[in-house]
Amino acid sequence: MSPGLGQLSCGHGGAQVFPQGSQVGIALFRCCGDPLGTAATSLVPPSFLQEITECCRAIQTEALALNPGLGPLLVLPLHPGVGRAAQKVYEAPEEGSRERRVVITHWLGDSSFSLGSVGYVIDTGLELRSVYNPRIRAESQVLRPISRSQAESRMQRAAGSPQGTCLRLYSEAFYEQRLPPSPAPHVSETSLSRLVLLLKRLDIADMGQCDFLDRPAPESLMQALEDLDYLAALDDDGNLSEVGIIMSEFPLDPQLAKALIASCEFDCVEEMVSLAAMLTAPPCFVTPSTRLEEAVTARRRALLHPDGDHFTLINIFNAFQQHNLDESWCRKHALSSEALRLAGIVRAELLEVMQRIELPVSPPAFGTDTNVLNVQRALISGYFLKVARDIDGSGNYVMLTHKHVAHLPSACCYLLRQPPQRLPPWVLYHEFTISQDNCLRVVSEIQPQMLVELAPQYYLSNLPPSESRDLLMELREKVVAAEDVPEVAEPLEEAASGEDENRDVCVLQ
Repeated sequence: MSPGLGQLSCGHGGAQVFPQGSQVGIALFRCCGDPLGTAATSLVPPSFLQEITECCRAIQTEALALNPGLGPLLVLPLHPGVGRAAQKVYEAPEEGSRERRVVITHWLGDSSFSLGSVGYVIDTGLELRSVYNPRIRAESQVLRPISRSQAESRMQRAAGSPQGTCLRLYSEAFYEQRLPPSPAPHVSETSLSRLVLLLKRLDIADMGQCDFLDRPAPESLMQALEDLDYLAALDDDGNLSEVGIIMSEFPLDPQLAKALIASCEFDCVEEMVSLAAMLTAPPCFVTPSTRLEEAVTARRRALLHPDGDHFTLINIFNAFQQHNLDESWCRKHALSSEALRLAGIVRAELLEVMQRIELPVSPPAFGTDTNVLNVQRALISGYFLKVARDIDGSGNYVMLTHKHVAHLPSACCYLLRQPPQRLPPWVLYHEFTISQDNCLRVVSEIQPQMLVELAPQYYLSNLPPSESRDLLMELREKVVAAEDVPEVAEPLEEAASGEDENRDVCVLQ
């Protein structure tokens, strides 16, 4: 429901009253039923990304029932996940064509493009943003009013020639009382780990003395420094360590950069660089139409990997390369060829960085049991901060670093497998966003023993009290006890005979 819905202020002249209803319904009423004699484009900014898909399908369905004399109706979604398909928005219709267009977008449309023939802009007055919370190291989806500058920007989308109309789905009182003058600065709503890593590389040691245009919260800076310390990116003086300097060379999130560096130690570079590229590129999965959903799901099952979503992403990238970047193969599996092509470009750039700083690149070994364990070790080396445990065996996963409960997404390989199998008790995840469904994104099973071996001891000790922490500390005590058991000394003859044999072995300290 739109805020203050009732009398709607227009971008120029007068007001128009709509019946109380959903944003999608009002958009359909104004965009689809207007008998314009010339081509017109409408911009409808919904608040939710999933609402973009809903809007497109609803308008396409409504268009089938319209008078053909109104002209054909082309519905175009516009958001970061559409890739090269965004160019269709700019393509001019054929001369003399009565084609009408409806562009369904979100906050991306506030300032990223301008068209000269927009007939209507339908402004919902809301936006759904992901705001990073440093206390729980997770993002929260926040539905909030847009700013006044954003509202004016949306109205300017209709200021072409001929001039269009901006229909605001909120009252003037809502505009005056609830809309802030300008949007919140990005630095106050995102993780600062990458920024702090780069500032450290520039020898700006004291973050408190840095003259930010918009100063971030001290809590966000402290959390970023703590994360970098856990990742061994800082030395005892708070400056970048050798590992931190190497991490700063990669255009990646510090956790992903650390995992990629660890892959050099565990001989799984080829697999980790493919995974890093897939995690950096936009999501490759496309929502299929309802009638194709069952067939697409069956085809995707062939790409699932039994060890988790991270390995499934590697599977998909390798299959795309083996099919020679075939777009028809992508359409058949409801995958974005643009996202997979971009992943290939990112992968090449990451390999170039590794070669420039002379990091070893191991040969591919994907598919072997040893390689699976090595990839898991590399992932834990960077993502030990993002581990969750199923507390009751029914898919209720509690984060180790806080008490929030999350669930596996419907597209997770553990839920798509046939026949259904047990849910993993311990998982490593790539992202967690607090939202309506509280789902983890990109999930793979790990063994807690591996986490105890690879995560820093002081990180485990600093975890909040919980049953999961107690289990990990108990495992840690067993590992330490096993390490303290003295080894049986070799017979002198055998030690002497093996001395020459081991003389040329290279040992990494």
